[in-house]
Amino acid sequence: MKKHSLKISLSLAAAFALFMAVSAITGYAQTPAAGKPVDFCAVEFKSLKTGKTIRPIFNDPALDTEAVMVLYHKNINTTFNQYIVKMIEAESEAVKTGKINPDGRAPAPVSADNPQVLKDCPADGSNFSTYCVAQRLLTDETGGYFAYQRALDCRRGQLFDSSQKGKDTYASQGQAALMMSARLDAIAREKTSAKRALDQTLSAYNELRTAWPMHKKYIQIYESLIKYRDKMVEIRNQVEEFPSKFIDASTTKCS
Repeated sequence: MKKHSLKISLSLAAAFALFMAVSAITGYAQTPAAGKPVDFCAVEFKSLKTGKTIRPIFNDPALDTEAVMVLYHKNINTTFNQYIVKMIEAESEAVKTGKINPDGRAPAPVSADNPQVLKDCPADGSNFSTYCVAQRLLTDETGGYFAYQRALDCRRGQLFDSSQKGKDTYASQGQAALMMSARLDAIAREKTSAKRALDQTLSAYNELRTAWPMHKKYIQIYESLIKYRDKMVEIRNQVEEFPSKFIDASTTKCS
């Protein structure tokens, strides 16, 4: 269990470090092919990895920063609940039939010489292994953790400009600066707490994956013991109906 949890934490840390290395705080990056700037703050942009058009749910201009935060946590919660239902159904069936659902296994290594690097998880999100759940929730460009971090950085960059509109007096500017500072602090805290919450939820999911089959097996054993007890009661009730002495028997003991 500790080994699995450590692997998850290392995967998250490595992925987070990679994201921070390739993403600029301003929300812009260069495509390796055309060299054109990609505006990650836009309503839609081309994915650097696949070239497909991406429309992050957090980049909706109609949403304020608080609404974006609520949307992220709601989306993560919904996705986790879907995976938990799928995992419990699959693991419960595996206990009954003895057949392991292949969607619960992490992808195989890319090669025997490189066992630490795994193949890509299915794009449809069908794999419910902790590794693939973590990968999806981290890297999904539409509503994952990295997309959320980009959106928060974009909102942070836009705060100063929006706070200055219509603020001509010194007092107004001072009040706007205080409000902007409070919002920047809130964004910074949210970026830290969101990652911590994701780490803890993935760890809990991984522990549930291990504990649930054991729980189902325990229930099976418990139900079998209940049946065994009931059968023993039936036998005892039948034995109690036997007479203490058999008529015309010369002895009460079996010879």
